[in-house]
Amino acid sequence: LVGLEGEAAYARAEELVAGIPADASPVMSFAGPQIFDLAGFDPNRPSAFLFAANPQVSRPTPGSFLRGFLSGVACATRANLEQVESLRGTPIDSLTLTGGMTRMPSLLREFARTSAHPLRVSEEPHATALGVAILASVGAGIHPDLPTAARAMVRHRDLEGSEEVSDEGDAEYARWRRRYPALAGLPS
Repeated sequence: LVGLEGEAAYARAEELVAGIPADASPVMSFAGPQIFDLAGFDPNRPSAFLFAANPQVSRPTPGSFLRGFLSGVACATRANLEQVESLRGTPIDSLTLTGGMTRMPSLLREFARTSAHPLRVSEEPHATALGVAILASVGAGIHPDLPTAARAMVRHRDLEGSEEVSDEGDAEYARWRRRYPALAGLPS
C-alpha cells in the first residue's frame, strides 16, 4: 500500500509513522488479521481503511495508513486473545510477540497501547528459522525435548508500558470492535 519492501522498509516505516502531522486524519484499518471464526471464515472478506471523508480538512498520509494498519493488527490480536481467554476461563498471563514485524517500534507501541496483557518481545525476529533450529536441536540430540530446547534457545525482553492498556488504546480498540462486524456484510 505504501510501497515499502526489503530490510530498509522497517526504517522507512518508522520515519513515515513519526512524520504523521498532528492534525492528520486518523485511519482505522480492517486489513490483515481477522478475528478467528472458523464457521464464518471468509478468505475473501473485504479489507477497509476508514478515515474522515473530507480530504480538504486533513488528508491521510502514507504514515497514517501505516499506523492505522499496525493498530488494526494490535486490535485483531487483542480480540483473538479475548476469545482464547473466554474459552480457557482464565486470563493469559503474558504474550510473547515474535516475527519480522517486531523490528518495528511503532508496532510494538501499538501493542503496548492496545493490549490488555503484559507483553514480551523475542530478541530473534526470525521466528520460523528459530523454530526450525529448535526442532533440529532436538532431532540432533543436542536437547532432550522441545521445552528444554526452547528454554535454551529463545530469548525475550519485556515490552515497557504494556502492563496496562492506555485509555486512548482502550477507546480505539472499542471503536475497532464496533466497526469490525460491518465488514462481514460487504460483498467480497
